[in-house]
This record gives sequence, C-alpha cells and structure tokens, in this order.
Amino acid sequence: HDAEVIIAADNIINGLQNSNLSIPEWIRAINDCDLVLTNSFHGTMFSLIFNKDFYVFERVGETRSMNVRVNSILSVVDLKNRLITESAQNLQLNEPPINWDSVLAKLKAWKDVGENFIRKNILKNA
Repeated sequence: HDAEVIIAADNIINGLQNSNLSIPEWIRAINDCDLVLTNSFHGTMFSLIFNKDFYVFERVGETRSMNVRVNSILSVVDLKNRLITESAQNLQLNEPPINWDSVLAKLKAWKDVGENFIRKNILKNA
C-alpha cells in the first residue's frame, strides 16, 4: 500500500502544505498518516504522541531560533537522527524504525521530571 505522507509545517515548503486544514483536521491527519515531514515543534510532538514515523527539517533564516525546542525534544527521546539539517545533501529518509517502547519510556521520565518540579515548586505554595 502507498504510504500517506503529511507535510506538517507552519510555513510553506516548496508550495506543499496542508494549510486548508482546521486544527482538529491537522491533528487527525497526523494521526492517520504513515509519515510526517515537519519543521515545527507541534508537528514533532504530535508525531511522538501518535507514534508516527517522522522527519524534522531544520528551520533556516529568521525562524532559525525555533529549532531549539525541536532539538531539545529530539535529544530527550534520542531521535536526533530524525533531524534533517540545512547542510544535508542527497536527502534519504531511510533511518531504522523508531523504537517506540524506548521513546515512550523517555517521554514518561521527562514528563515525571516536569510534574515533580510543579509539585515541589508551584503546588506547595498554592
């Protein structure tokens, strides 16, 4: 069967984008597709939430600073190999399959750290 790919970007990539989708439709499209190509943090996060094969294109130019969040989450889940950098040549999307058990365990540990921080520093003062 042919893979269904969604371009989950917040700006146009070579004229390709699912820009006519509402937010719920955009999220559903990510959930229903086989592969996500994105340059956005939210596209990356929904790919992780829905356990979708994905690649993230590094931002260039004025929006370059937005790469920090994507780099951070890719480091947390040890998927930096899913980042396509500006200097990439001969683009090939053939990384090994994602080990979702490992990714989900790392996401849970990351979430636990955040929840513990909130409990210790915010909720105790409420």
